[in-house]
Amino acid sequence: MVLSNSNRRLLYEGTEYWIGDKLPDSTVYAGVSPDTGKPLYATTQDSGKLLAWKKACEFATALDAHGYRDWRVPTQNELDVLYRGRNMIGGFSMTGWYWSASTASHGMIWVQRFSDGHQFSHHAHALEGLYLRCVRD
Repeated sequence: MVLSNSNRRLLYEGTEYWIGDKLPDSTVYAGVSPDTGKPLYATTQDSGKLLAWKKACEFATALDAHGYRDWRVPTQNELDVLYRGRNMIGGFSMTGWYWSASTASHGMIWVQRFSDGHQFSHHAHALEGLYLRCVRD
C-alpha cells in the first residue's frame, strides 16, 4: 500500500484508488486519518437511522460489514476528513449532524454538521439522535 503526497490517492495491490473509490472488499477509500497517518476506510452508507451517542458506539463496535469487525466511530479529525470528501464518498445526509468519538470536557462529544462543516462539542445525553458513518484504518 502506497499513499500519494496529497493523500487523495492510494495504491493498493497494484491498483490506484482515489477518495470515494470502492475497494475490492466494497469499503470506500476516504483519505488518510490525521490521527494515525494510515489510510481511512468508510462504510458505503450511514448507520441507517439516527442514533443516540451510546447506541452509536454500540452499533460501530458490533458492526460486521465488508468482511471486517473493526469498525468504529470516527475521531473529530477523521470526521472532518469524511466531511471534506463527502461529495466523492457519497451517501451522507447533507443537512444532518454526525457523531465523532472525540470527547471535549465534562461529558461533551464533538459533532459535525455536514451542510457546512461546522463542528462543536455538545453534551452527548442532550442529543437524541445523530447520523453515524463508521470507519476503520
